Amino acid sequence: MINSVDTRSVARHVEDAEHRAMPHRLYTLIFPMDNVRSRVLLGMKKRGFGCNKYNGFGGKVEADETIDEGAIRELNEESGLLATHVDKQGLLLFYFEDNPVAME
Repeated sequence: MINSVDTRSVARHVEDAEHRAMPHRLYTLIFPMDNVRSRVLLGMKKRGFGCNKYNGFGGKVEADETIDEGAIRELNEESGLLATHVDKQGLLLFYFEDNPVAME
């Protein structure tokens, strides 16, 4: 969903007014943790941004789901794991000069 007024977006917290006003597309990125053994599960990115790099799991948030629901769905689709809850840890914003839509 591309919408500068998406209520799920946290772009309102961006200090730079020009970037805050840009349309944002919501994405998730989740890092499954094994706290007992101090390990994190990563997957090999097969296409798109970050191709052939290890990263967490995630993707686009659908229009009818919350950010948490999107993260849980993407983790299941990409790894087969089923999370019961997620803890938000941060926010990444990507801005590209040749694309007026920010990735949040």
